[in-house]
Amino acid sequence: MSVLLLWFLGETLYNWLRISAISVSPLPLFPRYVLNQSGEEWPVQPRLLKIRGWLRGRGFPTRCRP
Repeated sequence: MSVLLLWFLGETLYNWLRISAISVSPLPLFPRYVLNQSGEEWPVQPRLLKIRGWLRGRGFPTRCRP
């Protein structure tokens, strides 16, 4: 019985420490989204721009039609 109580207290302390560390962290918990006014749908990562150019060069449409 004492092992179970010790495990429960240890687990509670561990989770409390994790939550308190996250709450004081400078990293945001949720990303901030902004409305895209330019209409560009592709990210600006070079690898993805290369893939976009490759797709367009082979005749794939820029928009999917249902």
